[in-house]
Parts: sequence; C-alpha cells; structure tokens
Amino acid sequence: MELHAEGLKVEFEKIGDRFSHKLLSQHDGEWIVVLESREGTDEERWPASPPLQQIVAEPIGKDGRMVLLGVGLSGTGHWSISVDENEQGGLLMDIACRVSGDHGFLGSTWRLGESWDVSRLEKQGDSKSIVIRPKDGGRSIEISSVYGDVDCMTCNTANSTETAKPNIHTFIMSKPTGRDLYPKPQRWAVRFKIVA
Repeated sequence: MELHAEGLKVEFEKIGDRFSHKLLSQHDGEWIVVLESREGTDEERWPASPPLQQIVAEPIGKDGRMVLLGVGLSGTGHWSISVDENEQGGLLMDIACRVSGDHGFLGSTWRLGESWDVSRLEKQGDSKSIVIRPKDGGRSIEISSVYGDVDCMTCNTANSTETAKPNIHTFIMSKPTGRDLYPKPQRWAVRFKIVA
C-alpha cells in the first residue's frame, strides 16, 4: 500500500502482526529510502512506532484524492494514523493514540536512510523542523512538526562495542508534547516536504 506526493512516496508493508512503513524520495529516476519506521514486537506494550494492524486506502473530498488510514492496538493504547497529501505540499502523517491509564513511550521513530545526512534543525515559535539532505547532492527534505515535537538522535546500534564495529544510525522521532491526562488522545503530526 502506498501514497505519492511531489517526488515523495510512503509505502506500508505487513511484517508479522503489524505494518511497517518507509518514506522514499525519487532521485535520478529511482526511489531511495529516506526514513524507515522502527517497529516493536508483539511483546512490547509501548513500541517505538505505532503498532498498526490495519491499513486501507480511501478516497476523500469532492476530488476523490486518496488517503491512507490505519489502526492498531498495543498495551492499553488504541492507535490511528492518516497519511495524506499536505495542502502546503508533500505528505502529512497525522497520528493519535487514546490510552487508558499510565503509558510508556508514545511517538513514531524512523531510522534515517544510509544515503542521507541531517543538515540542520530549526525552530520557529512552537514548530520545529529537521532538514535532511542526500549525501551525494540533490534536493533536501524538510521534516516539520505540525502537532507535537520532532527531534533526532544518533546512536550506536551494535550488539557489543567490544566485538562488533560501531553501527551508527540516526533516528528521527515525532511525539506528542506533554502528557495530558487520559482518556484524551495523544496526537502528533509531521509533514515531509521536498525543499530546494
């Protein structure tokens, strides 16, 4: 299942009991991975990304444009997502989780593709954005918080620093700001847009 918008594409693929997803960018006629969701397991109550068990494509509005909609359950959370073309260009990923009781991590986590580097982080008022660029040149992508927060971190994901070479990865995260009392849904949304 996929959705295209202005040189970007999001693909959902069923892996085990949930859908993972990738953001791809068209580069010299080929699609290259920009971000890949970091999924949890069926044993994790609060995984690194929403545990989406169903994804459908639905037409909306008078023009019948397609939007991707998904839902899933984990722990005491009920998750939902919509992926749509954004009015300002690019793709908008809008995510929510309704929880009952205390909860662990809520948010979305993506691993930055090997062909990309973080160029800069920007903050304008309550909005934050990360600009990433292809290592071999080309158009950059802006990842902006629409609701909630967006941030990045770099870490070594090797199993053992003594026996394995460092395996450095950059992760992009989007999450709600604050911890409102339940059962109010926690919401976060991020826009992906190609910039000059």
